[in-house]
Amino acid sequence: MNQSILMGRLTRDPEVRYSSGEDAIAIANFRMAVDRPFVRKDDEEKADFFSCTAFGKRAEFVEDYLRKGVKVLVTGRLQNDNYTNRDGDKVYAMKIIVNNIEFAESKKANQEDRDTDGNYEEDYREEDRRDRSSRRDRDNRQDRNNSSRRNEDSRNRRSDDGRSDRGRSENRRDSRSDSRQRGRRDVDDEFRNVDGVNAEDYAFN
Repeated sequence: MNQSILMGRLTRDPEVRYSSGEDAIAIANFRMAVDRPFVRKDDEEKADFFSCTAFGKRAEFVEDYLRKGVKVLVTGRLQNDNYTNRDGDKVYAMKIIVNNIEFAESKKANQEDRDTDGNYEEDYREEDRRDRSSRRDRDNRQDRNNSSRRNEDSRNRRSDDGRSDRGRSENRRDSRSDSRQRGRRDVDDEFRNVDGVNAEDYAFN
């Protein structure tokens, strides 16, 4: 089975010609930009571009109604479009042979989105470059914010450690002071327990 379904916008106005002979038929060639469903941060492109060819009534429909920027739904089959260039090198390519084509949004929406001047594919790529630049700026801001938070957390930890060290030092001083006081009380009690000895005579200065 060979079937492809694409939904996207024409990158430029279609090119239409007619075959020679008595039973001439229309042949329409156009390119579509199809958004990728998932785009990684480092992707250079956010869309893929496909060459399409329609024949007969479908080509006449393309000629009459489609323009650059119009969003369409295309059903067709893949076909090799290989050729030999001027240097004698073989170039391998693929194109979509259109079996069915229809509008993918309303006429009003198409009219609002359509820009008939220039090359929509270049516009699309320029928009993609702006989006990547915006994502890089956003990522850089996020990195700076994360770095600031890490620095602030580090300062807070150092401050907490300093307060903890001071608290432990104060606790050690209090403990030594309590120990000296207990020592004095133990000596006083020892002298009081001796008959005929006045502890006040042996008081510490």
